[in-house]
Amino acid sequence: MKTKRFLSLFLVLAITLSIFGSTNINAMTIVNLYTDDKYNIQISGANSTKWTSSNKKVASINSKGEIKAISGGTTIITGKTNNTTLTYKVIVYDENEYLTIEKALYEKDLYMKDIIKKLKPNDSIYNDDYYSFNINKKSLDSYVTLLKNGLNETIDLLEKTIPSVDNISFNEDYRVLTIYGSSTEFTDTEEANISALYLSMPHYQMLTNTDFSYQDLIINYCDPLTKSIKKSVTLEEKLSNK
Repeated sequence: MKTKRFLSLFLVLAITLSIFGSTNINAMTIVNLYTDDKYNIQISGANSTKWTSSNKKVASINSKGEIKAISGGTTIITGKTNNTTLTYKVIVYDENEYLTIEKALYEKDLYMKDIIKKLKPNDSIYNDDYYSFNINKKSLDSYVTLLKNGLNETIDLLEKTIPSVDNISFNEDYRVLTIYGSSTEFTDTEEANISALYLSMPHYQMLTNTDFSYQDLIINYCDPLTKSIKKSVTLEEKLSNK
């Protein structure tokens, strides 16, 4: 069985909208918040704005445009002036969530066990197939961001230090690692450094509650000029050959 996907990564947007004269602007903006977060909508040039929330149990808004996240869910915030109507889709996430990881994957991954220990779960649930850890969502998202930043730094370093490599990149969901270069073979030291990238792929999947297997994670070696794939292996194949 595979882990269940609950949420992907989320970015809180800082938004400032300006209204001039009789210009009519109708904007739909998505705002992601956690329970108890506050968010201030700033509008310059408007004489008055009437704010409403379609679901006050999820998030409320006062006359100053200050949103307060109350509980998990979605609400539509609408601001009306004489000249325009502004619309915001506000998504509120509960402070904690259960991170569910397939038992077979978790048991053989010492690094993932260390990550979970650092995230300090509030509660844990076990069965024959899964481990579920109740973790603070902000801490979890922060760790995912830390992981992505670390991978980007590693890529920058490898592109500068491995002569046969032109470019390295992940796809959006970190399921495909693509290495553009003149060779598909590397020295032991180079391979050890590159392994820091592909060994992090399952950690990203686990930390984002993504349904996956090691066969789903792909490493492509491509020609830097034609972009054609010279060699493609799954992470499962890669690890079995080590």
